Amino acid sequence: MNSERMEGILSLIPKSEIIIDVGTDHAYIPEAIIKRNISKKVIGTEINQKPFLKAKEYVNMKNLDDSIEIRKGDGLHVIGGDELKVVIVAGMGGLLINRIIKENLSKFQDNDIIITQPMNAVDKNRKFLNENNFEIIDEILCKEDHHYYSIIKAKYRRGYKSSQNDIQYITNEILFKKRDTYIEEFINKKIEKNNIIIENIKKNSSNITKVKELEKINKMLKELLNKYEFKVYS
Repeated sequence: MNSERMEGILSLIPKSEIIIDVGTDHAYIPEAIIKRNISKKVIGTEINQKPFLKAKEYVNMKNLDDSIEIRKGDGLHVIGGDELKVVIVAGMGGLLINRIIKENLSKFQDNDIIITQPMNAVDKNRKFLNENNFEIIDEILCKEDHHYYSIIKAKYRRGYKSSQNDIQYITNEILFKKRDTYIEEFINKKIEKNNIIIENIKKNSSNITKVKELEKINKMLKELLNKYEFKVYS
């Protein structure tokens, strides 16, 4: 099963002797990793019994038992520190991803790679990574069914410090620098959405603080669009 999101995740995975896929679901990503020779060994983890058994059944059906191992457990708790070379945590909420990483931070070593694809709270995921010794080294946007998804690649560097402030986590300047396919329309839609919220607040509330916050975000987003010579729609 291929999708733009799955292809995006696969495009960011470096070759490695072992790769971990947290919340592997049907084990489609591990299958693709093996078939594309990105790695010879993938460990998928699943916390719930039903998807765990489905993943094991799928791997067996595809005759990939020698290359893909499915383990039952919560996040990275069933993974040893020596197995954490490249980790994928995709298709779940940003705060849940943060929890999974936080509970296993002591296992990460310099140059270990983590790829996240949060379904929400992307800004909080970026901030968490940067505040916990992960340097974001790449990011791409994918679009499926009119929804945009961020896929983030970060490298663990003990002692790494980011100088970004909270508002800068709303987006990632990497996306502008590399002229990501969707960045112009994505940012303009975000500005448009913020403008609608601002108008609704002004009509129905006196929450000036929220209005100022959204106006500040829009100003920053427009400055980034102009800086990299993208169109500002409104």
